[in-house]
Amino acid sequence: MVLGVVEGLTEFLPVSSTAHLRISESLLGIDLSNGYWKMYSIVIQLGAILCLPIYFRSRIAKFFGTFPHGERGDRTPWTHPLTLVLVAFLCTAIPAFLLTRIIGKHLESLIIMGSSLLVGGIVMWAVDARFGAVKPGENFRTEHVEQL
Repeated sequence: MVLGVVEGLTEFLPVSSTAHLRISESLLGIDLSNGYWKMYSIVIQLGAILCLPIYFRSRIAKFFGTFPHGERGDRTPWTHPLTLVLVAFLCTAIPAFLLTRIIGKHLESLIIMGSSLLVGGIVMWAVDARFGAVKPGENFRTEHVEQL
């Protein structure tokens, strides 16, 4: 149950739910090489991953339905958010594919997971401190995907 709560709380945050799950398993003394616990982790993560397309189904439909001109009609096929997401995916997927052996070798390292969470948290805090302040009279609320 504790692992399910950790997964549920961290899946929607800009942090690695997988790393938090692995660290929690280690803190609880769960054997990470045990097939039962690996399957348990996969199943609870699969549930969280599958609920996202269901929850965001209308936004995803709008995303595809407005291609290539966008919601306001001011986009091109190259500037539409769908294309930009594809570019971001490729920028992540290609290096991940090329570094599969290195990533797989160190994927279960709690030191790397903890360090990555710490460094990522510091970077997010610094970016938010630098760019997150709202000036008087300005509204930074994002209403549409195209505003990102």
